Amino acid sequence: MNLAYMPFTYLSHSTAMALNYLFGPVTLYQPLKSVVPQELIALSEQGLLDIHTPVEQEDDRLQMAVLEFFEWAKMNPGASMAGSEFLGTRQGEVPFYDDTSISRIRSQIKTHGISNKEKEQSEALFRLRLFLTVAQENDRATESLNRDLTTFNQMEQHFLSTLVDADEGPFNRQQVGKTKWPEDQGAKQTRLRLRSWAALAGFGPLPEILVTTSQAVMDDLLERDQEKIRIEKLAVVSTTKHEAGEKGLLKPALEELAQQSDLSLFDPLSLKLPGLSETGFRITLFAALNKAPIDLLHLLTPDVFIGGKQDEQATLCHTLIVLVEV
Repeated sequence: MNLAYMPFTYLSHSTAMALNYLFGPVTLYQPLKSVVPQELIALSEQGLLDIHTPVEQEDDRLQMAVLEFFEWAKMNPGASMAGSEFLGTRQGEVPFYDDTSISRIRSQIKTHGISNKEKEQSEALFRLRLFLTVAQENDRATESLNRDLTTFNQMEQHFLSTLVDADEGPFNRQQVGKTKWPEDQGAKQTRLRLRSWAALAGFGPLPEILVTTSQAVMDDLLERDQEKIRIEKLAVVSTTKHEAGEKGLLKPALEELAQQSDLSLFDPLSLKLPGLSETGFRITLFAALNKAPIDLLHLLTPDVFIGGKQDEQATLCHTLIVLVEV
């Protein structure tokens, strides 16, 4: 069964290790084949990820648009991190992407003679892939910054611990240098992230179980119109940190559960996990009732063509969504 990480196209080595421990290799969709980060390729070669680029049409145009964006960003510095203004203040707009853009002109030439509906869908998919590509660069830069901050905090704590009579100073050294909780990247443009990711995932291989590490993403899904997307919490469990050599701890139970038509008989104890720990994982299992994964993708991105076939998931009545808090 295909367990897909959503709604991101980038994840850290530590997150990949944690997810591999719980589920085995997870699928990570990529918006542009030519810019897949080397660290993700390395994780794939280690067997921690399955990388897929579902859409490769207009790759040359998308690559040119990405280059245009970074050229625009250099001339219009709004923040210290690549793509941060795009994710924050622009509300998903493409600030440089106007009638004079080279990639826009190229698009108009290529789509001449195509029906308006096809043209609109193609343009919508292109914009969503462009958003994901820029968001990926921002997430990558944020992860790099978090690693640097963690290293700095560790050095600071070590330095303070070696000071003589530091407690007599005007500050409490025990409160200095503490690591801050990482920012939830899913809180940035949450709905647009979900919409863009769903459009990409819809071209396959289709996801069958969804995995996320973002509380903001789950909050958004839970706040949706319950008549369209009815999501229920099935279980909350915890486990200790992962051990080397182990993987796919939860996958068999989830695969069995995903194929059941009636979830009312689900027993949380069927998720057999080793000992509880406050410093381990917290796993919350949700289900989008009466919605197969492909139906959920349609609801998340209704205006973009979904390439997957309905009969590929004919045996699935519900969509399992797993929130992992590391």
